[in-house]
Amino acid sequence: MDGDAHGPSASSAPVTLSLPSLPKSVLELLVANIEGLHLATGVHVYGLGVIAEKNALHGIAGQCPGYVLVGDNGTHGFLVSLSDDLSVYSSELGALVPPFFQFVASSLREWVDSQG
Repeated sequence: MDGDAHGPSASSAPVTLSLPSLPKSVLELLVANIEGLHLATGVHVYGLGVIAEKNALHGIAGQCPGYVLVGDNGTHGFLVSLSDDLSVYSSELGALVPPFFQFVASSLREWVDSQG
């Protein structure tokens, strides 16, 4: 039996994190800024290395399917709708459910550009 009463042992298989298929425009921006972006307004746009982890941490797939968390400013998360419109929404990190989302931009590129 692997592990002990407190959980699996260190030899357990690593957890695999995944994201839904990202639209080309979102993927292009993330690939062009692989380490992420730290914007003048205090917003951190996640890089490819952490975006899956951040989405898993905040339970995005279960709480708001059809969205991907792409950044935060410490208090608010910023999400892209994976529908055809690809709009960006904001919500408090403790309330990442669609009823609380506020529209902020028509596209990720528009939103990033507006942040300075």
